Amino acid sequence: MEEALKKSAQEIKSLLSVIDSYDEIQQLELRAPSDHTHKDSGATGKHDLLEDLFMQACQTQEELAKALEELASVRHCAHETYEVYARRIKRMTSHYQIDEKD
Repeated sequence: MEEALKKSAQEIKSLLSVIDSYDEIQQLELRAPSDHTHKDSGATGKHDLLEDLFMQACQTQEELAKALEELASVRHCAHETYEVYARRIKRMTSHYQIDEKD
């Protein structure tokens, strides 16, 4: 279960880095002077790059949502497991305390 949590955390970090990269490029694009009169291959290439990054960011957000759901599921399962063991330990402890008093 710990491995699943670590794996989910690593996936989330890598997905967030992709989103951050897209945001950085988008901010640079907003600050850069735009020349709408000249449409050369460089501008088209930059637009295509931004479009590809946007699509990748959208896909990454979907993957991030899935990873977060999986992480929540793993945490829920871990919590349930903890509750089961806590009840068992409590029963065992109370059982042994009764035996010791007798």
